[in-house]
Amino acid sequence: FVLPPREYTMHNVDVLSREFEHERLSALYAMASGRAGVVAASASALCQITMPPETLLSSAVFLKAGSEYPPDKLTSAFLELGYTRTNLVEAQGQFAVRGGIFDFFSPYTQNPVRIEYFGDEIDSMGEFDLDTQRRIVNIKNTLLLPASETRVGQAERERLCAILEEKIARLDRKKNEELIKTLKLDMERLKTNTDFPAIDRYLRYLYPEFHTAADYIPDNAIILIDDYIRISEGEKRETARRHEDTLRLIEQGIIIPDAAELSRPFTELEQNLRRFPVVLLESFV
Repeated sequence: FVLPPREYTMHNVDVLSREFEHERLSALYAMASGRAGVVAASASALCQITMPPETLLSSAVFLKAGSEYPPDKLTSAFLELGYTRTNLVEAQGQFAVRGGIFDFFSPYTQNPVRIEYFGDEIDSMGEFDLDTQRRIVNIKNTLLLPASETRVGQAERERLCAILEEKIARLDRKKNEELIKTLKLDMERLKTNTDFPAIDRYLRYLYPEFHTAADYIPDNAIILIDDYIRISEGEKRETARRHEDTLRLIEQGIIIPDAAELSRPFTELEQNLRRFPVVLLESFV
């Protein structure tokens, strides 16, 4: 598995690619469930905030041919897990419904999956080709993962609205005019269930305990670090870039200062990795 870093989305853009996020979710679930043999990751990817391992594990939906899982319940599960409903499934994180046929593309699968219902029972299940939309192989079960690392179901929306309302009440209106405007617009999106690409602004409130991918590493893992000096110097530059970007977003009234920290420092990652056997792969010792 590959665990890449991802860029946080701080603006409500019209088109949003979650390719790296989906790759991360697949790797994170494999790590949390003990299914990952080898994971290649950058230091940045291990330092970024993400959902707690137990949240990802409890969010996963296991579907099996021949079992009962009502269609309306499956539709609700897709929406709760952040999937986008489309007429035709063309990418991961999408689902489509045509009568008793459900198409979807989970971050954990190589191909999209088609489910055919008979009443409330999953009658058949198979992977299909994105280009031809035709079934290529029958399968007996599949796994439905969240479509985003920033999972926002109805309960999370309500909790976040309460937090933002409290923040607005405490802010000085003269000094924080742009920020208050941003928070009010975001609250409206949350209350009306409008698409909200910039939900990453509030990761710290959704996951206050601040978990990173390093928390997903199993206890029996062995860590291989390839070229420590290069990694360390690269992380110093990355930390400086993140700091500048954060200051700019705060000045523009895009994010709340106490929600701005979205990555742990590299020194903290080093400390975390010391609980494992570590092999340094160096040209010179």
